[in-house]
Amino acid sequence: MNRQHASSAWNDWSSLGKMMVLIGGLCLVPLTMIPFYPADSQYLSCFLLPSALSVILGGAIWIRCSQPAHVPGVCRERENRPAITRRSSLIVLAAWIWAFVAGALPFILAGLLRPVPALFEAVSGWTTTGLSAMDVAAVPKIFLFHRSFMQFCGGLGFVMMMVIATSGTHDIRLFESEGHPDQLMPGLKRTARTVLALFAGFLAVGTLALTVCGMSWFDAVNHAMCALSTGGFSTRAGSIGEYQSLSIDLVTIVLMLIGTTNFAVLLLLAKGRIRQILKVTEVRFMTGLLLCAIGLLAWILYSQLHLPWQESLQKAAFDAVSALSTTGFSSMS
Repeated sequence: MNRQHASSAWNDWSSLGKMMVLIGGLCLVPLTMIPFYPADSQYLSCFLLPSALSVILGGAIWIRCSQPAHVPGVCRERENRPAITRRSSLIVLAAWIWAFVAGALPFILAGLLRPVPALFEAVSGWTTTGLSAMDVAAVPKIFLFHRSFMQFCGGLGFVMMMVIATSGTHDIRLFESEGHPDQLMPGLKRTARTVLALFAGFLAVGTLALTVCGMSWFDAVNHAMCALSTGGFSTRAGSIGEYQSLSIDLVTIVLMLIGTTNFAVLLLLAKGRIRQILKVTEVRFMTGLLLCAIGLLAWILYSQLHLPWQESLQKAAFDAVSALSTTGFSSMS
């Protein structure tokens, strides 16, 4: 690699520093729970230390690797495209690995989990897998929020959030490397802002709807985040089934469907273009698959467990959407 290409490579790696700084900022968000749950203020340092570490290390990498965007004589296109793709993938991979570590540190510092289970919890959260090593009935509120917030951010992606505040010629490659091939708007920054605005709106409406249906505001915001990210973490040991509420089931079904839907389709939904949505192959296939799965599950519940038809349909609809969206919420407490 010649000097010009080395310069551009260093400049690309500065994005890792930006994302580490972003992760440091995200580590502070659970502290917003302290005014509502003052007893959790004892865990303040458990979040401040990982945040400070992430910001300091990320800032150092950002400053060290930043180079002038234009170097005389550079023709960026001459650099081998597979090499550029590999570098972009490594940057995104390194950011996710750091997020796993930063997400695990609060659990370790608080003495709630040993390192391996803490890392398990963080990986499960950021990747929206939803498996848990914790007894949620005994976990302080601030850590329950931390788990759910990791899932919500993991569902959006770091690059998606990073490009809202920054811009660069390499952002589009990082965006694609993270698994976002679709652009909703002509510019990448507009795409990121549109997606964030959509999900912020869905989160606010979902939280309000779940609160109206009988959830506490804390449970509502946590379940809304985990439904939209299709992650499935819950603040209750019995998951959604513990509430035994038809209205909560219906709201959660809608949120899970939103979370598993393509960003471009969600933009059409926000614009009220229902006819165009009905023409999307993905929507048609998912609708058909859900109808078949719900019908089959309802018949099994009715014939084998002898549940009433209404209850069979309710549980079948919830479990089918939860399974096909890979969320993992359960309707059976």
